[in-house]
Amino acid sequence: MKYSSYITLFLFAVVAIGCGDNIKLGGRVAFSDNGEPLQTGTVVFVNDTSQAIGAIQEDGTYVVSYSGNSDGLPKGNYKVYIADAVLITGGGLDPNTGAFLPQYETPLIDKKLTNVQTSDLNIHVDGSFKKFDIQVERFKK
Repeated sequence: MKYSSYITLFLFAVVAIGCGDNIKLGGRVAFSDNGEPLQTGTVVFVNDTSQAIGAIQEDGTYVVSYSGNSDGLPKGNYKVYIADAVLITGGGLDPNTGAFLPQYETPLIDKKLTNVQTSDLNIHVDGSFKKFDIQVERFKK
């Protein structure tokens, strides 16, 4: 492929990604056993050209942001997973010795939803779809 063809493809990709209105999207993440909200983590939307995230709030809600803005995400098909859904305990300094205390992370949700390769969550985002609620299973050892 000639150099000019690469430039043309690059410009087409930039225009295709940058064109069109992003879709405002949010939802709520809750445990399937009792509807209690997941209070930490990040919902991640991934496809071949885009990645968008939404930080999970204490009430389980999230709003998707793309390119660092709260502007939704481009239309398309996405694989969805949840990152950093862990309870962090410990850490800090021992008041008696001044030594660092170990920090522990306890997973909160089923491991399959924490990785893009193993998650079974998928969504097609278009102009009519503005809410994506997610039910999660609790982590089991």
